[in-house]
Amino acid sequence: MLIEYRFGDADLYIEEVLKKTLDPDSVRRVTTYLYLILTGFIRTSLESEAAVTIASLIESTGMRWLSLVKLVKKGIEEGLIPAYLDMESEELVVDADRYDIEALAERKGPIMSRDLEDPGAWDLDLDE
Repeated sequence: MLIEYRFGDADLYIEEVLKKTLDPDSVRRVTTYLYLILTGFIRTSLESEAAVTIASLIESTGMRWLSLVKLVKKGIEEGLIPAYLDMESEELVVDADRYDIEALAERKGPIMSRDLEDPGAWDLDLDE
């Protein structure tokens, strides 16, 4: 589920299934993996867009609002997400003190796979 960025499904699976079948230490490890992969996903989103709404993160991750906000706040507190969370607008905005805004400003839009030297297998045309 996490490989496909189905964070909401993974979060529900942890809550509904794993907590009932695994020992607390194993559940803690799985929850940590979810948290770390999610923070990496959010960092990548911020690097390409400079601001991301909680609503768009809910849509792209499938997570519940409370779970997502809790993990985002934790990621900010631990320094893994270089942003401020404005709860009024429910928007994550890049923290200029922890991210090079000049490098971000030079971008004309999100980083697309076609902009990368080695975009990966998803850009291959298998019919060629």
